[in-house]
Order: sequence, then structure tokens, then C-alpha cells
Amino acid sequence: MNWRLFWAGLALGVAFLALTARHTDLHQQLALLRAIPLSKSGWFVAGCAFHLAHLAGRSVRWRFLFAPPPPVARLFSALSIGYLYNNLVPRSGELVRMVVVGKWVPALGFGGIGVTIAVERLLDVFMVLSLALTLFATSSFTASDVAGSTSVVTGLVAVAITIAAAIVAVVLFPTRIRALTRWVIERFPARARAPLGRFAEGIFAALAGLRALGGTSGAIVVALCLLDFFFVNTSYRMLSRAFGDDMISVLDTAFIMVGSGLGAMVPSGPGNVGTMVLIMTLAAERTSMAPAAAAYAFAIFLTYYLVRTGAGLACLALETRRERAATPPPATTSGVT
Repeated sequence: MNWRLFWAGLALGVAFLALTARHTDLHQQLALLRAIPLSKSGWFVAGCAFHLAHLAGRSVRWRFLFAPPPPVARLFSALSIGYLYNNLVPRSGELVRMVVVGKWVPALGFGGIGVTIAVERLLDVFMVLSLALTLFATSSFTASDVAGSTSVVTGLVAVAITIAAAIVAVVLFPTRIRALTRWVIERFPARARAPLGRFAEGIFAALAGLRALGGTSGAIVVALCLLDFFFVNTSYRMLSRAFGDDMISVLDTAFIMVGSGLGAMVPSGPGNVGTMVLIMTLAAERTSMAPAAAAYAFAIFLTYYLVRTGAGLACLALETRRERAATPPPATTSGVT
């Protein structure tokens, strides 16, 4: 375990939780959190089921990035184990996914598997940015904002537009952007050039893989991204009904999805708790969840955290059993008397 990364992520998570506490009336939010009804088990179970469907859908989408494609069940297992490790050390799950998949797809190598993971992550980024820009283009995104949240929303949209523009520039002009990136990296101290170069080349490799998607496979991947939006949106709405009196609208849920998606891009520990709760709280304050935004945001995040941890532990136990069953017993020698 990279303890330096663990403590850095934990410090960042605590800092963002502190910002959440400063932004809200903590005592009121804790009282509302304790008052969340636990009797609506049907809505709660449905919300968890749709979140598991979201993980399964991501596994199917990931499968289209392999040639030949491995079984969906094994990819679901690798994805769940990766989330389990991400809940402990920020961004460690991607490396764990490479190790798990590499055990039964050795021909592809860690580099090839890493490219599929990077492309899969970029698809998430595209979905979040597309959703953010779509909401920004609608009147409901800017109307009736809660006082004080407009500047935050504007900042998030500005970040989304900047990232989207950078990705489009790399996709359209890869050679020029790569040369510009190398020139910028050369301006850094010698010790930082190698890791920055590897990071940049990984991004370029992922975008090259994304450009390679076309035809039927590309259309299916886009459809799976839309299906993923449906699963996540429905899960949020089910949990909002389980934790509150009303189910929030599809549009309000999409707004919170943008907040949680942007928060997930900032690695903090454990499990992005600080960044996601803070940005989900800011996003939820302009919805019908506003009176208890922080409490609902934390409750929904904790639910997802526990579901992913449970799925990861179950898949880790299953992979361990498979590995032990595939390992031949040690050879025994018999002596002659």
C-alpha cells in the first residue's frame, strides 16, 4: 500500500468535509440525518439494486474495449475489487484492476489493460461533461438557484467546459498537442519530467483508443453510456425517496449527478468522501432536497460506499477461491524403503 498517497488522500477528504461543515449548519444536518426514516426498505433496496446494475452496465461497456472480449462476470469482479481498493487508497483501484484482469488476460499485458481502463474512465468524463453542458444550456440550470450557489455552479461549469475543450483538442490535433505537451514538460525540473511524461502518454494512448471506437461498437458503447445514466439517475431518485418524503425530479437528480461526477475526479479518501459530499451538497441545495442537502448527500454517498465495498469483498473472496482452485497441489515424492 502506498501510505503516502493514503494519508494525502485522507487529508484532502477531511479538508473537504470541513468545508462542507462550514457551508452548512452541522447540528441541524446531523439532526436531520438521525431523523431519516429507515422503514422504507423497498425504496432503499431498489436504489441499491439500480446501483449494482450501474456497475454491471459499466462492466459490459468495458468489455467492448477488449479484443477478444473477456467474460462480463470477470470484468464485474475486477471492477468491484477496484472500487474496494479505491475506498481505501485514492486511485489505487485502477492498478488493482490491471493486476486482476492481467491474471486471466496475460497476452494483453498491463499496458494494454491500462489503456482500456483509461478509455473507460474517459467515457465517464465525457458523460459527466456532456450532462453538465446540457444542463447549462437549459433554463432550469440557472433559474431559482439557491443564494450563494451560483458562483460554485459557474465554477463547476467552467471546469467542465475547460476539460471538454482540452479533450476535443487532443482528439482533433493529437500530433500538435503532443508536441506542445512535451515542450511544456521540458520546462519542469528533471525529476518531474519522467512521471509527467508517462502520465501524458497514458492520456494520449487512451484517447487513441477512444478514437478507434467506431461503427456498431461505438454505437453500442454510446447506448451503454445512456443506460448507465438511467441506472445512476434512478438509483439516486430511489434513495431520495427512501431517505425523504418525496422523490426528486429527473432533472434535479441529473444536476446532483454532475456534482458527484466532478467530485469523483478529485482523488480524496476514503472513497472520495470529502469531495463528493461537498459537491453533492452544493448541487442538492438547488433541489427539493435543499433543507437537508448535506444529510441526504452523506446518506446517499454512504449507501454507495457500503454497496461497492460489499460487492468488492464478495468478488475478492470469489477471485481468491478461483485462484486457489486453479493452483495445482504441490508435488509429493515417495521414498523407497
